Amino acid sequence: AGFGLRGTMTVQSPTCFQLASGFTITDQGTSSFVLAAGSTLKYGGTIDALGATGNIQTDTRTFPTTASYGFVGNTTPQIVGTGLPASMVNMYLDKATATDQVTIATSRSVSNQLVLGTGILNTGANILSVTNTATTGITGASANSFVSGRLNRSLPSSLVTGSTYDFPVGKVAPVTYLPASLVNPTTGTGAVSV
Repeated sequence: AGFGLRGTMTVQSPTCFQLASGFTITDQGTSSFVLAAGSTLKYGGTIDALGATGNIQTDTRTFPTTASYGFVGNTTPQIVGTGLPASMVNMYLDKATATDQVTIATSRSVSNQLVLGTGILNTGANILSVTNTATTGITGASANSFVSGRLNRSLPSSLVTGSTYDFPVGKVAPVTYLPASLVNPTTGTGAVSV
């Protein structure tokens, strides 16, 4: 399934554009796919920077760090692809089942929120960093959706006691949710990364 594109397709803010794993946008002449700042792309296959592979196969593709990205469908493991930027605003995990996995092949960072709905985000030896210093930088975590691998959180400078930072982590074999929390942390004058 899918459609051919000639010209430019722009996904404007605040649109959320979703593509299933088998859905492709192909080149039908000179074509460009542009994900605008503030918009969201959720996909079930891969997005690649170049070539005739993945959900989007136009001549040029713009996947900015000022947009949000999410993973959907039942392809497991879902490999995110070379088009996923190293940093993004939000990351959404909305797979079909709790055991469906998404694998990131390089370290990534999220500046606002990691939203865990369904599925496992497998970082392997890479690091997923949530740089939003609010306790709400990660939401929705449960035994049905967590990070398997390395998860890094940023804490604000001069943090006083009274907050809890959750680390929704676990492992994939066997699937086990092993969450941890940093309770009542305090920080000095510099920002801290844990």
